[in-house]
Amino acid sequence: MTLQQEIHRALSNVEIPRAHASLSELIEEMTVKDGRVSLRMRLLPAYASKSQLRAWAEEAVRSIPGVTTVEVSFVQSQAAPPRRQPQAVHPTKQLEFPQIKTIITVFSGKGGVGKSTVSVNLAVALAQQGARVGLFDADVHGPNIPNLLGLNEQPRVQDSKLLPIPKHGIYAMSIGLLVGGGDPLIWRGPMISKAINELLEMTAWPDLDYLIIDLPPGCLTADTLIFTPGGPVPISEIREGDLVYSFVGHITQRQGKVPRRLEASLVERPVVAVIPQGKAAVYELKTSTRSIKGTADHPVLVLKRLRDARSRGYRYALEWAKLGTLQPGDILLMVKKLPDGKKPLELPPLQAAGQARIPRYSSEDFMRLLGYLLGDGFIRKAKGRYWGVWFSEPEGSSYRVRYERLLQQLFRLSHIYRHSEKFAALSAPLAELCAHLGFHKHALEKRVPSWVFTMPHSQQLAFLEGYCDADGHHRAPKHGLRRPGWMVFESPNRLLISDVRALCIYAGLKVGNLISRTRTLRVPSTQQLLTRTFWGFEANAAAKTKTGLYGAGIIRGATGQGLRHEYVGFERVKQIRFVGWEEVYDLHVEGEHNFVASGLIVHNTGDAQLGLAQDVKLSGAIAVTTPQEVALADVRRGIGAFEKLGVKIIGIVENMAYYLCPKCGHREYIFGQGGGEAEAQRQKIPLLGQVPLDPKLRAGGDAGVPIVIAEPSSPAAQEFHKIAKAVQARFNSSNAGA
Repeated sequence: MTLQQEIHRALSNVEIPRAHASLSELIEEMTVKDGRVSLRMRLLPAYASKSQLRAWAEEAVRSIPGVTTVEVSFVQSQAAPPRRQPQAVHPTKQLEFPQIKTIITVFSGKGGVGKSTVSVNLAVALAQQGARVGLFDADVHGPNIPNLLGLNEQPRVQDSKLLPIPKHGIYAMSIGLLVGGGDPLIWRGPMISKAINELLEMTAWPDLDYLIIDLPPGCLTADTLIFTPGGPVPISEIREGDLVYSFVGHITQRQGKVPRRLEASLVERPVVAVIPQGKAAVYELKTSTRSIKGTADHPVLVLKRLRDARSRGYRYALEWAKLGTLQPGDILLMVKKLPDGKKPLELPPLQAAGQARIPRYSSEDFMRLLGYLLGDGFIRKAKGRYWGVWFSEPEGSSYRVRYERLLQQLFRLSHIYRHSEKFAALSAPLAELCAHLGFHKHALEKRVPSWVFTMPHSQQLAFLEGYCDADGHHRAPKHGLRRPGWMVFESPNRLLISDVRALCIYAGLKVGNLISRTRTLRVPSTQQLLTRTFWGFEANAAAKTKTGLYGAGIIRGATGQGLRHEYVGFERVKQIRFVGWEEVYDLHVEGEHNFVASGLIVHNTGDAQLGLAQDVKLSGAIAVTTPQEVALADVRRGIGAFEKLGVKIIGIVENMAYYLCPKCGHREYIFGQGGGEAEAQRQKIPLLGQVPLDPKLRAGGDAGVPIVIAEPSSPAAQEFHKIAKAVQARFNSSNAGA
């Protein structure tokens, strides 16, 4: 394949959202000389900006061996490329491995059940029974197979193919084998989505009876806020087809005196699948302004500082790292601002009564008044109709005169009702308008309407200022300690205050993490004391200093200037702690396969299973679980997902089935008894085996010697041989029937 063909192939893998076309279809002219690639492409403003198209094309082409530089220019075009029909769930052509008889994937649906240990010992047990076996580690974010096998060498290259490393009678390949010298292998952009397939395809697998593929889990808690064009949505409420924000970017290479720079954008991508994963052990990661909860193996985008071989200094690179591997002080990429909505809201044509008039479009003053209404106002209703907009602001307070005047000017009201404790616009059309826009709920049910997140940043900021005037306060500046402009928000409505904090991020304000405190208040109407928990945070515009520009002064000098970006910045990890067991979810996002969660950039992991089932013809899948109901629920969902993809379930392996006392042989069912067997009967699939909890399994994994080799007569090793025989019998009978 020529370099031009490889470039066309790489660009054909990058789909343009909603255009049903790839980048390769936009190429008008291509020039390749001495590794320098020049592309002339059509520009499609209706589908993607020039910066987005350039970033996607440069990432795809730069990943090709032999390419040194990439230049992209554009020819203006309003028309879309020829539209193709969306691809079916299964591509027309899957990867083919004629030398491999049987390809089996091992999955669990959640972490911590010993899936990788089962994969390794099953592969070695099959080999000990006379089969030729390969083992492929499909975890591109934190591979474990090299450690479990005791591998510390890089694979050799022969005829542009990677040779799998023979160990313990099997042939192993993992992305972990390609990382050496402390320099991480970084999968960027289109490479991430194709990483598993590319590594599978570029490996020179010998003739094999079985190839075992170990799939990774990883997920986020149900309350994690996913940033969408319509505002933040809990991951548990995301649906297939919803648009979410996804990160596209990379750090350029240094060229002469031109320093490296961060080229990035936040683009809209559709959700392909929402994958519930049941309950799992979760950890909370905190920076000074962001926090997220997820499993230890969920990938987060980080900034790595690497020694530059060409100078005495350092260089920086983007890398996906598992949450559980991060340490305080590590640098994360965080979202500072979302793209500007730009267009104001066209208000519904409600007929006005009397002297009240409804403006045609939203404005900064209109949004400021709505923010004030959200914080300290309400709409009255009588006989099924809204008839007045009220504000609970007493006479003599800081903002009453301002908002009375604003209300009168905006709607040209001839009269405003005034009371010592409140004031109101007694206008039915205005009340109907505010209710139509989503401001009719009671205090503890209020939320920021989703349409506010689509407004121009100037109107979002006005909305926040109005809300702060009603239900927050402005902190006074202190010389050398606090800049002017800080807004403090607090409310007993946690969902509302979370919305307000997310809106601050959308508009580009610097925010703190949510904190809580318990307060005792006296209710004015009843004079009773009421104790409630209040949630709050502080917000302000980013300072025009190194701290505001580079992210806590992490990156200095010319490099820091180059990594300065409008939408993303950097922060250090402050704390990672275990917080318990919670319901968790994962998303499969089209394109870059990442999304913005709670202001951080995370990679989806469920796409490994979906993508593999679509692109590789699997012979079957083995589910690994523990006897606990929480693990069984997770594996139940995983079985359903594979069955929808047309993949046969070979059976269930129950790991940690019981603890066997090494002295007396007594069985202790620590995690319950019979759960795996009952689930196998419910699913009408075989229970392949029940592996006991044995400290020698952990010791063998740490030493890189599987237990079927280290302790071949142990009950655990014998159970793995039983599982291997069941797998062989399953496929021998299938082949005989065929």
